[in-house]
Amino acid sequence: MGTNITTVGYIRKSRATALDENGVPIEVLELHLPGSIYAVRSDEIRSALRGSFSARIFHVKRNWHTYLCGTFGICSLSLTKRAMNLTLFDGTRYTISVTSLKSALSSSRYAPVASLSTESASLNHPPVRAMRHSEVQMAY
Repeated sequence: MGTNITTVGYIRKSRATALDENGVPIEVLELHLPGSIYAVRSDEIRSALRGSFSARIFHVKRNWHTYLCGTFGICSLSLTKRAMNLTLFDGTRYTISVTSLKSALSSSRYAPVASLSTESASLNHPPVRAMRHSEVQMAY
C-alpha cells in the first residue's frame, strides 16, 4: 500500500503585496489549487521551514488589493524535514518539496503542489463511518 501523490497545483511568490487583517501590506506566497487561490505569509513559511512553528493558510479576497480574509489551513514541516505538509480545514492534504519551496521563496519560480490521496491519508487517520439517520436519533 504505497503513497499516491499527484501534482494538482503550484505555489509562487506573489507579484504584489497583500493586506492583512489590520490593513498592513505583507509579502505572501500564492497557493493555487483546483478552483481556489489561497495565500501563505512569507515570514510564517520561513519560520515553518526552520521548524519553529506552523504557518497559516489564508482565504484570499480580491477587490482593488489582495486581502487575507481568514485562516483556512496549516502548513507544517514533515518529520523528515524534506517536505512541507499542507492541511486544509476541509480535510484535504497537500505536500510541497522543501527544496522547490525554498527556490520559490527566493525567486519568481513556481513550486509544484502535490495532493496526497485518500488512500495515503487513511494511513494516519482512521476512517470515519457515516451514521444512518436512525443511529443519529438514538444518539440523542
